[in-house]
Amino acid sequence: MKAEQLRINPERLLARLNRLAEIGRTEDGSCCRLALTDEDRAGRDLVGAWMRELGLEVRIDAFVPSIKGISHNPAEDTQPVHLAAGADVLLHTLLELAS
Repeated sequence: MKAEQLRINPERLLARLNRLAEIGRTEDGSCCRLALTDEDRAGRDLVGAWMRELGLEVRIDAFVPSIKGISHNPAEDTQPVHLAAGADVLLHTLLELAS
């Protein structure tokens, strides 16, 4: 199927966004799913389940900040400073959780 043939089902999209937003919902109605928390895992599991329903392969790798949210793609333009920042965030999160 070509990209121009894809159509978004707005009701399904909104329902899924609302369902995802329930995970980590805060008292003020916003959402918080910090990396490596139970909420983060639950959110990834939910989205992964939706992906599997579509026959997509689900892979989880290290956090790498990148433009357009695509990592490991030759067309991606991730600068070394962004990779270092992502590694720094991951390191400090792991150290915080370990203490």
